[in-house]
Amino acid sequence: MREKKEKLQEQEEPFDLKKEIFEWVKIIIAAAAIAFFLNTFIIANSTVPSGSMETTIMTGDRIIGSRLAYKLGGDPERGDIVIFDHETGPGNEETRLVKRVIGLPGETVEIRDNQLYIDGSRICGRRWSPTIIILKCRRTVT
Repeated sequence: MREKKEKLQEQEEPFDLKKEIFEWVKIIIAAAAIAFFLNTFIIANSTVPSGSMETTIMTGDRIIGSRLAYKLGGDPERGDIVIFDHETGPGNEETRLVKRVIGLPGETVEIRDNQLYIDGSRICGRRWSPTIIILKCRRTVT
């Protein structure tokens, strides 16, 4: 038994600083590649740029969303919070916006007298303005 331990100790390689550094570099590069892949193709990491979502998400909050949510099935529904890139004007850089879905494809969305109307039916909730829209409920008031 003692002889086996001595043979194992003899077989162990001496500490090699270059090899140890190389192993750490490989781990760091692999972690960075995985993080890049996740951030580019799987998740959307964003900071809320404006106060239009306040009371739900505050200006400056960091949120993480799925880039695959609508690619793997399902369409956006009323009330979903979405993250998307938006160009503010010709020649300007894109900014990532965080907004709530209030209108669906084919619907007509109007704000009249600070009230939200979808296809002519008033949607209940707080008062609405073109810059701050807070969806409080999903039932329709006729």
